[in-house]
Amino acid sequence: MPTLIQFYIRHSLIGFAISAVFVAAIAWFDVMGLGRLFMGSTQGLIGCAMLWFFCGTMFAGAQTGVALFSMHQNEDEGGP
Repeated sequence: MPTLIQFYIRHSLIGFAISAVFVAAIAWFDVMGLGRLFMGSTQGLIGCAMLWFFCGTMFAGAQTGVALFSMHQNEDEGGP
């Protein structure tokens, strides 16, 4: 597998893991009543999964962007 694909998959998985922690914290601290809504409703699990997925796409994109912008070449190689 090319290194660029591995790079993207690795950082996307990191972003989705951060999203899982974020959604778990929202549910645990019951922010705006979302924890009660997730646990009390019959469709709460679907809502929690959707929140995780959409936050995951946002965090995965942000994580990949931060990783790309923080890459640098050594000055010995003649790069910037």
